[in-house]
Amino acid sequence: MTEYKYDVAISFVKEDEALAEQLNNKLKETLTTFLYSERQKEIAGRDGEEAFNEVFFQQSRIVVVLYRESWGKTPWTRMEETAIRNRAFDEGYDFTTFIPVTEDKTMPKWLPRTRLYLGLSRWGIDGIASVIESRVQELGGELKVLTLADKVAIINERMLNAERRQHILSNDEGRTLSIQHFQLLLQSFKDKVASIKSSLPHWHMITKDNRTNGIDIISHGQSLLIQFYDQSFDTYVSIKLFNGVFDERGYSMPFDNPKLIKSEDYKFDINENDIHGWSTKSKKSFNTIDMLSDMWIEKLVEAVEKARNKPNR
Repeated sequence: MTEYKYDVAISFVKEDEALAEQLNNKLKETLTTFLYSERQKEIAGRDGEEAFNEVFFQQSRIVVVLYRESWGKTPWTRMEETAIRNRAFDEGYDFTTFIPVTEDKTMPKWLPRTRLYLGLSRWGIDGIASVIESRVQELGGELKVLTLADKVAIINERMLNAERRQHILSNDEGRTLSIQHFQLLLQSFKDKVASIKSSLPHWHMITKDNRTNGIDIISHGQSLLIQFYDQSFDTYVSIKLFNGVFDERGYSMPFDNPKLIKSEDYKFDINENDIHGWSTKSKKSFNTIDMLSDMWIEKLVEAVEKARNKPNR
């Protein structure tokens, strides 16, 4: 039986580093993981191509790829892709798990069509971590058995980190981070709109500034409003989806009476893995910037489809 140094190796591009860290932190309590940002000291001073080839070609029981179109085109992920494909030539692709992280959910053209992937929006981080644990076990791996001391140490670390995060979020540093990350959120929305317009030039989708320092995204009569409110004791983002269109002042267009489809308010947050993002005010849902923009643009497109398919009276 093959002996593996790692149960799981995670491959990703820089844009998805926060997501990779979040997944890695979920897995490392029960599995031995390889994440470049955490294992740099182990491969420092060695030939990078040789080190990465060993990790993804022979040292890891399974390989998880956070996939977007640029994966395999950066220097490091190109080496990882080569190692994965060379290994698959001998073993097949059962050792791989691909997770698309963009709304188009495209996969590499060389990946067999019969190969299943895990959808991030459907499974969530916790669900994906559970599936990965199961796949490691299916391929002969074992989950770590945590002792009572291990469990207490983990809980203690979580409590200390929670106190530190709450301290940041409750003072001026938290407000500053909120403002900065709202600008990053707006840019994420704009980048995704630009990507859609580039790949589908006939799909009508535009962005325009609104009076709350945010933007409106309009597509085929549907409007997505991303608004920012910086009040004395409450800074938050409000996202609303409407059937209808507003002008620059926020008023409905002539002969149009926009109807609210869905809305949610989000506060800047730092989760237990030190990932920056946005939580619903109820704290039931935490999203990274890319996850949040993906989710709402997908809702906008679904609203367009629903409106177009609605029979005329």
